[in-house]
Amino acid sequence: MHDITFYSVLKDIAQGIRNKSNLTDTDENKIKPIDFGDRILLLASETFAPNMVDVNGQGISNVHTLIINGSITDGKIEKDAFRNIKVVDLELGEGVKSVGDSAFYQCEQLTAVSFPNTLERIETNSFALCSNLKSIAIPASVNYIGIAFTNCSKLESIEVSPENPKYKADGNALIEKNGTFDVYDMEQGKLVASAGEKIVVGCKNSTIPYYIKCLGDSCFYGISITNISLNEGLLSIGTNALRGTNIEVLSIPSSVTTIGTQAFAKCIFQKIEIPDNVIYIGNYLFQGCGNLTEVTYSRKLKSVPPNTFRDCIKLRTIIFYDDSDLAEIGTDAFYACSALTELIFPQGITSIGSAFTGCTGMLKYDFTKLTAVPTLSSSTAFTGANDNMRIVVPDNLYDSWIDETNWTTYKSRIIKASEYTES
Repeated sequence: MHDITFYSVLKDIAQGIRNKSNLTDTDENKIKPIDFGDRILLLASETFAPNMVDVNGQGISNVHTLIINGSITDGKIEKDAFRNIKVVDLELGEGVKSVGDSAFYQCEQLTAVSFPNTLERIETNSFALCSNLKSIAIPASVNYIGIAFTNCSKLESIEVSPENPKYKADGNALIEKNGTFDVYDMEQGKLVASAGEKIVVGCKNSTIPYYIKCLGDSCFYGISITNISLNEGLLSIGTNALRGTNIEVLSIPSSVTTIGTQAFAKCIFQKIEIPDNVIYIGNYLFQGCGNLTEVTYSRKLKSVPPNTFRDCIKLRTIIFYDDSDLAEIGTDAFYACSALTELIFPQGITSIGSAFTGCTGMLKYDFTKLTAVPTLSSSTAFTGANDNMRIVVPDNLYDSWIDETNWTTYKSRIIKASEYTES
């Protein structure tokens, strides 16, 4: 493995590299050669993005220490510049101002990175999937951090300079002091911007400070955290916030109103209660939660959004309260929930999408509390149904139910409540 330092070289080296790389004369001003012993690299793009190739056009690998000084590309490390390279230690020298999107994406051997006091921006995915990265220390100069450290599963230490005006570290988490985030506004019927202390990056040893208002988008995405205690006062859990974590038990505080798309996707907990103050959840919320067996649903949620429980193969019980505001079941909401055997719907259901494909274990859809026939948007809503599956409806609605659009496809499975017996 090699240690690499970027520095300026003479134009005759540039000419040699240009010849070997078969670049045309028009490309002459687009390359900057790098010489570090037995390797020669090109910085070749419109913006001098460092594309890690040698003189034969082969990708660079097996680099132990990569040192990048700020004289390159006006202090900018461009998008995808060092994507997938095999580097263990990374040192960004003084003068480096920004790290571009996916610049060090999936550098799986990277364990340590040093940021300079000149750094201002760390863009989205810049260190995503650096699965062996263990610690980060953010200098005072940084004023923007995107969703940069997702799937850094072994991250265990986060520090921030106390002189940084925008960010701080507390509870081994990176916190934006006055971050913006979405909360759902009932009166406006949409997500609106709010502000407060927001966790931007968490690690496997994080604890949540009492004053946090938001778990930011993807803040723990793919982090190997096993225990977490969410604080009362928390308002919002962002998109992908806890996706792919190893949290075994999760309690959502009653203060939470808004939960983003895939916030809990591919988690391993077995039971979850969505508190009644939760009035908005995004799509795919529990997608692929392979251990999830039981869910208690918020009374104030008006829908089960598309793909909410998709591929929850062990889900056996979902509790909808009788006085629930639930009105709509979205497309593929229960896709491949093969362990479900019964669903009891609250009386307010008015619309059902193609929601139950692959629910092969389902024996009873209980609609006996309804006072009107709900709209069924697709004749394939129950594709793959068990041969013994029945749709149980109020006696007084039976005749209209079996003739309703798309329901008529399942006429042979629809049965009056008074005639249904457990098989």
